[in-house]
Amino acid sequence: MSLISSLGRRTAAVALAAAAAVLLIGAPAQAAIPSGSGWSTSWRYYTSDSFEFKATLPGVEVSGYGVDVSGERGAMVTLIDTANDNRCARVAMSVPGWGTLGAETICTAGDSVTVGDFNAQFDGYLYVTIYRAYMFGGGWDKTTTLVIPPSKNDPGLRTVNTGASWKYTSGSTYTYQVRRPDVFLTGNGHHQGDSRSAWSAVQKTVNDIFVCASGKVSGPGASKSGQTCANNGVQAFSEDGFTNGITVEACSVPAWSPKRCLSTTVPKPM
Repeated sequence: MSLISSLGRRTAAVALAAAAAVLLIGAPAQAAIPSGSGWSTSWRYYTSDSFEFKATLPGVEVSGYGVDVSGERGAMVTLIDTANDNRCARVAMSVPGWGTLGAETICTAGDSVTVGDFNAQFDGYLYVTIYRAYMFGGGWDKTTTLVIPPSKNDPGLRTVNTGASWKYTSGSTYTYQVRRPDVFLTGNGHHQGDSRSAWSAVQKTVNDIFVCASGKVSGPGASKSGQTCANNGVQAFSEDGFTNGITVEACSVPAWSPKRCLSTTVPKPM
């Protein structure tokens, strides 16, 4: 279950439910496509100086926690091999330009291991990459990466419940959410082969006439966006022309200062 799946406002949920109904009615029959079942990532701040995160693949699960003191962070993550599938589970947690917080591989169903350092004091992007790896030869057949952006120059990220998530709810359907101060974006999508659809609703969550909320979904082949400036306003938008992974972005757009955005990428499974 997504760590922030319960955070949506009623108005956004109504708009999204209507969009989802249109999407599901018009969805084409499934073909032999890569299954996304078991794929997900999520993260959020649950206090102003602590965050939690999770990522899954078939047979692989990681869950972790981090501390954030004015943008300087540390993190620990626990890896679990969740399937007896002749595969290994692997995690690598790193910060580009800083170094690696830890990497580990386990190959027995039910085994777990924890890596990381709460005292690391890094201030860059945190990358948590998981793999379903072969038992021999060092390769892998599935991988996904969770990315948590730095907060040092964007303290609003440390607001409680700020975060992002996506999850495949079946082999070819998925949901996503992105939240930061003033804006909440939620949506769902469907893929068949290289054709992907996404239906989204962006909501302004602040009562301020000088702030708007915008959302955008983009990827190879297409881009679609929406914006609302009404207090608690919701704007729905959709696109059917995506061909690969999609990036979902939510932005707070003040009238007199630069906009602040947060995004996540929903991959096409392999």
